[in-house]
Amino acid sequence: MPVNLKDNLLLSDDVGYFFHDGFSFSNDAMLKVALRHIAIRRAQDDIEKIKPITFHYSSFNYGNNIAVHIDAYKNHTENIFIFDRSSLPQQTSPLQEGWEELRYEKYPILEFLSKAAPTSIYINKELEKVIVFVAKLNEKWVSSFSSSLFRILTWLFPDTQPDDDELILFKAISERNLDSLEKLSNDVCKTIDFAKEKRQRETEHFKKDLHGWGSGAYYSMVQNLENGAGNTRQSISVKTSELAKLIETLNEQTMQLNALRNSPPPNSDDVFEFFDMHRQLTTLKVEKDYDGKHLFYLINEKIEYYDVDEFVKQFKNKHSDLNKAKFSSEFLEIVYGLFALGKGSVKTRCVFKLTGISQLYPEMHWKYGDTKILPHPHLDMGACLGRNSSAIVAYLANSNWSQAVLQSIVATKNINFRDTHVVMKMMRWLNSKLNSKSKLIVSDKGIEMSLSEFHAYLKELTNNG
Repeated sequence: MPVNLKDNLLLSDDVGYFFHDGFSFSNDAMLKVALRHIAIRRAQDDIEKIKPITFHYSSFNYGNNIAVHIDAYKNHTENIFIFDRSSLPQQTSPLQEGWEELRYEKYPILEFLSKAAPTSIYINKELEKVIVFVAKLNEKWVSSFSSSLFRILTWLFPDTQPDDDELILFKAISERNLDSLEKLSNDVCKTIDFAKEKRQRETEHFKKDLHGWGSGAYYSMVQNLENGAGNTRQSISVKTSELAKLIETLNEQTMQLNALRNSPPPNSDDVFEFFDMHRQLTTLKVEKDYDGKHLFYLINEKIEYYDVDEFVKQFKNKHSDLNKAKFSSEFLEIVYGLFALGKGSVKTRCVFKLTGISQLYPEMHWKYGDTKILPHPHLDMGACLGRNSSAIVAYLANSNWSQAVLQSIVATKNINFRDTHVVMKMMRWLNSKLNSKSKLIVSDKGIEMSLSEFHAYLKELTNNG
């Protein structure tokens, strides 16, 4: 049956407040009384000199190697380590320096403890630590261990012999003499007023906790307001930057507005007359929605603006996309005659959408109803204006829609041979028309030809040398 020590002064709240030595297994009251008694007697009536004997219990293990256990707990601060195991570990490697095992032949304490449960003990006097392994921890073993501390805590009992009072303590524990234990506990607790010490420490603790309580709210408000002011300054900076951009935009809009007001309004038929005047342009349809009126117009042109040197470089590069495509020699002769020799130009077309006089964009993948003319590789196949975009935007910004439309014609006459993705789309389209009778080419003589006719024209030029 468990020993009833609940009224023992060494287990009182006042003493516990000082020691803070929470144990982690049941039926440990006897051990707690013994350890507190030893620590208080060695303080010699001075509470500041009390050095609690600390304790750690665990059923966790690191395998069967003693040295591994010692290494795992080397940084722990407790004095006593008890490991509850179903079987005792073995010493399979040398112990760390300073550690020794208590052996049966030299320390009869092991035989005494092992009667309650198999036990092995390892001690380091310099570190003031002891590691105990016990199989199936029980109340009898705890009682036996508590009564044998003078043979285990060798740094406190170097001669393994306690004085008379401590000898009475260990005998009372061994015999479970509660009356004797109670008297011993009362006597040792009289040497130090733990209740008074608890009150003093609690007072100091609360004083520390409450120090500056009244001014805390003040400093908290100051900090909050400083943070708030910092955030507001940052917001002002952001808003100021946004305001500067808005002012800049307003100035640009005002300048454009003044320019329009100082110029006469366009003639009602200006747009019609402009498109009627330029043979490349064909109006397709006019649509109206919430964005305004949209004019869709067709551009028919020839590809004439490109970098000849860039084409020739790719044509002669065996690793270029043009040569990797494995086109026929006939087709390669045709494109070389077109883009290197300039003996002809490819006819192309695309559709643009003019919205009011403020927006102008190419339409992608327009349905022309036939495949007789190349859809422009940049504009129809990719809606990409390239460098022409900035010029068109600048013209529209000044309400110069006619120059913007003229710039769209310039864009239609252009091909960028550095844009190999677009160029290869054009090459594959032309190659698919190799046997077509469609007049896709305009020769340097102004004659419309099919690709095969243009190839024959190139042969004729060569033969006539």
